[in-house]
Amino acid sequence: MKKLIMLAVFAIALTGSAFAQNMTTPKSSSADYKGIVAAIKEYDVAQHDEFEVATYTVNTIRVQGMWAFATVEPKLQGDGESLNYGVGHVFLKKSREN
Repeated sequence: MKKLIMLAVFAIALTGSAFAQNMTTPKSSSADYKGIVAAIKEYDVAQHDEFEVATYTVNTIRVQGMWAFATVEPKLQGDGESLNYGVGHVFLKKSREN
């Protein structure tokens, strides 16, 4: 049992370090960055129309190959107050058409 747990911990450590080495952070002016934010907003608007006028604060965007991870905070302005929906954690896979 102890051997199995050690093997699992070792495998997780190797997997985590392998993924961390290849991840990049796109510049905010890059097409990848803008495309990721646009995809998040497009999804949110499809779920709720009021997100059409939301502003998004991007905390993190990381890209590895065809995959991206982002943390964003959508905020709506309405009736003199700001509605903060909290932090959203998003995983995206780039489609082959892009």
